[in-house]
Amino acid sequence: MRVYLEYRIREHDPHEFMEQFLSSGMPLFETPKYIHLTKLKQELIDSNSSPSHLLKICTPKSKLFVEQIGSWVQINDLTTEEQTSAIEFTNARYESIQGIGYIDPERINSYFCNICENEHKGPPAVKINVIGNDLDIEFDCVKAIGHMFFKCGECNSPLGYGFIYEGNSPDPQYIDKDFTGNFIAPTPDSIEQLLTEAEEKIHETGKLPKKLTLRAINWSRKIGYEIDSERYLNLSKKAQKRNREIMQEYFDNSIEEIYDELFNNYYQGNLTPRKGFNKDNDALEILLTGIEVLVATASQLKLPTDLKLKQQFIKIISSYQNSLIYPELQTKTNQLAELNKEIKYLEKEQKKIKVIFNKIT
Repeated sequence: MRVYLEYRIREHDPHEFMEQFLSSGMPLFETPKYIHLTKLKQELIDSNSSPSHLLKICTPKSKLFVEQIGSWVQINDLTTEEQTSAIEFTNARYESIQGIGYIDPERINSYFCNICENEHKGPPAVKINVIGNDLDIEFDCVKAIGHMFFKCGECNSPLGYGFIYEGNSPDPQYIDKDFTGNFIAPTPDSIEQLLTEAEEKIHETGKLPKKLTLRAINWSRKIGYEIDSERYLNLSKKAQKRNREIMQEYFDNSIEEIYDELFNNYYQGNLTPRKGFNKDNDALEILLTGIEVLVATASQLKLPTDLKLKQQFIKIISSYQNSLIYPELQTKTNQLAELNKEIKYLEKEQKKIKVIFNKIT
């Protein structure tokens, strides 16, 4: 049975398609790629039809040919259950390897590479990555826990991938990565390597890579290995320290970038849009966001000591302060003044009414 690793469709005008194949002298249904016809008259799939008859009924008004383009594997010993899963995964559109789960490569009789357009005997190159429950994929109420990648042994091109489902037992010789530790037993060295990778990630991003650290903990529990508690606890402290260093680097660099943008020919230090200019509002929004981040982080970081950088920072903050006063704060101040006038008027009127009632009573 032919099972697809990767699948696309291409539509053709029937008349042009037939002319192309007939002029090439290639048998209609014996092309390197698997081609089939859908929703056409029975005459089109009748092998006894003559070329002239086929061309006659393949008018431009005919329905389109659909060509299946994709790499596939030939597996002759698929069980009924596997065949059903392959077709049900795509809602009966085609047979997909992704519905079957793990397939022992030894069961693959041959495969077709859509890149070099050749069929090859035996299985393609296979690499398996077991991720665990992080994959948000489920088929027939069973969760996928990994990928099975296929690559052409001739041209080295990726052919597609299938899934490893819970309950599958992939051969460890094909497993490149096992994040779960269920198929390739962790070792003390592999656990220490995870901690080293976590430290490298911290230096790169300033964030604690929780997935790596949790994996190290899970692996250590599986084999009863005791992780250096001081090293593990220091990861959080290192992340905090490195994050502050990265923020400081960003803070110092962003002062110069924001200053250059704020005091260019358009803004001239004024964050309030002026009439007569059509500067993109998005650019102003980005600039304001950058300044807001600068203000938010200033209290947590060392302020610039370099004289030039310090002067630039003061000018940026001053411009931002003025933008808060005008027009928003100015508008609210005016509104408050009007409200106070109205309150005074109402109080004055209340006093008048009170005098009148006193006279009446």
